[in-house]
Amino acid sequence: MPIAPKSIFAWVTGSGPELNARQMSDRARAAAEAGRHQEVLDTYAEMVARFEVNANPGVRLQVATALFNWGHTLADLSRHDDAVQVFDRLIERHGRDDEADVMLVNHAWVNKGASLLALHRLAEALAAFDEVVRVTDGAISQSERETQSRAWLGLAQTLAEAARYEEALQAADRVVALASGHGLADEDVFVAAGMLSRAESLDALDEFDLSVATYEPLIDRFGADLDPRMQAAIARAMVLDALAEERRRPSDNAAAAWRRTFEWFADERLGLDPALREAAASAIDDAGLRQMERSALDDALVSFDRGLVFAETFGSAQVRGRLLNNKGVVFSKLGRWPDALEAYEASLAVRTSLDERLKGTRLALVLMNKAEALVELGRMAEALSACFQAEAQLPPLLITEEAEGLASKIRAEIARVTSLASSG
Repeated sequence: MPIAPKSIFAWVTGSGPELNARQMSDRARAAAEAGRHQEVLDTYAEMVARFEVNANPGVRLQVATALFNWGHTLADLSRHDDAVQVFDRLIERHGRDDEADVMLVNHAWVNKGASLLALHRLAEALAAFDEVVRVTDGAISQSERETQSRAWLGLAQTLAEAARYEEALQAADRVVALASGHGLADEDVFVAAGMLSRAESLDALDEFDLSVATYEPLIDRFGADLDPRMQAAIARAMVLDALAEERRRPSDNAAAAWRRTFEWFADERLGLDPALREAAASAIDDAGLRQMERSALDDALVSFDRGLVFAETFGSAQVRGRLLNNKGVVFSKLGRWPDALEAYEASLAVRTSLDERLKGTRLALVLMNKAEALVELGRMAEALSACFQAEAQLPPLLITEEAEGLASKIRAEIARVTSLASSG
């Protein structure tokens, strides 16, 4: 569920610099609507460079709006480091400006927090959201209440990411309380997001009875909503509710929960974005990974198996490859090496059929996992071959830390396997 306000287009009248700024804003809007992202970024950069020092209040508002939209566009493109810098520029130049749009500055704080959360810079994200909560304390207008709801939702999500689940629960409850019954345009969106955040924190605390008691009314209340934002929340709630039912002891409702989930995703009347199905499969995979990290390996296997059935039903090949690999990792941790090898080979079969851009280091990681299983099974020549295949998947120029680290691991494994083969 997104927490950041959308881009804003402010309109002014006038001539000279005001008119020129407005024309550039028009140009950026047209480029955004046409999906020409680089043109959007270039236009905002040019606009800010030309008019940032202009003292005209109307021009200053246009520049502040351009900075906000510039940062928002960068965040949409997952360029979160750059987005944070632009939002900081807006906050620094206009945060103490008596003529500035206060809500625009607060929105910049919220969006900055969202980008910091995406970068996993959790302490900084919490500070950004806390700032908005502080300055909007006692909010009475709808716009202030909406901004504060966004900030509390950001706090709930960041606290959960930091494994501070009890505090995350309190923040999620605050979102629901702020948004409920005050006539906000997006009241339902905030209520659903707060309920979903609460349920996920309860899952993390192994409070499955309570999480199911939150998922169920969320699904019942909003399951037929056609708003894409609501559908994104319900899609996630559906699969997480079914997984929570699996974890209840005893659970008599898991089969019914999964059946309802599959029926909802298959309902053509909802007009679901196909990306929601892949996101839902990824949510199941993420749940399995969290269980694996907590050494709940049997539960992780159940989650990965459920995710595979879901992905196979709805055609998420990329997620299927990831689920199969992660299932292999669980088998490895259990010492079930033949099962692990079978899962890795199935993952490779799926991944090699994907577009080239989806291979690279991801495929190399699976090959290295396969090599480990082959070593444990005493098949050294095949393990060495898998290592060389993994090395061949790396980009010619190792431009990321991940690729460089993986290359080092591959070279070390090749040396290890060669030594084992020689000594054998």
